[in-house]
Amino acid sequence: MRFTLNITMLDPAQYIPLAQAAEKAGFYAVSVPDSIFYPKEAIGEYPYHEGREFLEDKAFVDPFVAIAAMAAATTTLHFSSFVLKMAIREPLLVAKMALSAAVMSNNRFTLGAGISPWIDDFTYCNTPWQGRGKRLDEMIEIFKGLQSGEYFEFHGEHFDFPLLKMCPVPSQPIKLTVGGHAPAALRRAARLGDGWVSANLRREEMKGLITLLNNFRKEYGSDKRDDYIVQGMLSDIEMFSLDGYKEAQEMGMTDVTVVPWGVYEMEEVTLQQRLDYIQRFADEVINRF
Repeated sequence: MRFTLNITMLDPAQYIPLAQAAEKAGFYAVSVPDSIFYPKEAIGEYPYHEGREFLEDKAFVDPFVAIAAMAAATTTLHFSSFVLKMAIREPLLVAKMALSAAVMSNNRFTLGAGISPWIDDFTYCNTPWQGRGKRLDEMIEIFKGLQSGEYFEFHGEHFDFPLLKMCPVPSQPIKLTVGGHAPAALRRAARLGDGWVSANLRREEMKGLITLLNNFRKEYGSDKRDDYIVQGMLSDIEMFSLDGYKEAQEMGMTDVTVVPWGVYEMEEVTLQQRLDYIQRFADEVINRF
């Protein structure tokens, strides 16, 4: 079992010291969420929390920028986007940023990718809402094709370009984990991804989705992969419960994402308190696992 520290909705000045502390404490990785803007009047609903007003005025640094800064201040810690709203972006630009992040971090980057649940993101980024699933499928195929550093062309329903290549590319392929809880997302993860990543779920929900994911993996042959990633956050286990994380491993999770001070903690938490939480998690969970 590997443990990832999620850094979100906090002072960006804390990113680097928290990443350094996570590395020292034995965390495998740090993950960074993606949020581009907050609309004063929203078109769609937020699916992961009752209301999204709590997101207003919360700091969200672009994942590629945040990861580059933290990678420069660490040596062994890995990083991931959790998850990048890939479908509202242009695939060549995403590929360039991801390849650059992997090169500059010395292969310490995983691209977590998904479809934004907000129609606002599509509307104001001038991207069609209709066909978003197929759009993401094509983007993943393009991302994979450009990783070799050789000429690559693509001719699809949403994207079309002749032979081109990118330089530099990392010495190892970037793993891509697909985010989402719908059957279509799980099928995409099994067919195109190097893994699947979920948001906050209860254990019974997680078990059910892993069962469905495993069925899709058998269908597409990705069940043969020993390095396949099954990652997520669990909302109904005590944060420092060693038994809870052992249960997560038994149900098929390879990686657990945690926020030791609370995912939706709205009270002010100082940097020192966060550092103390990280060390406590290392002492009570990581070092005893």
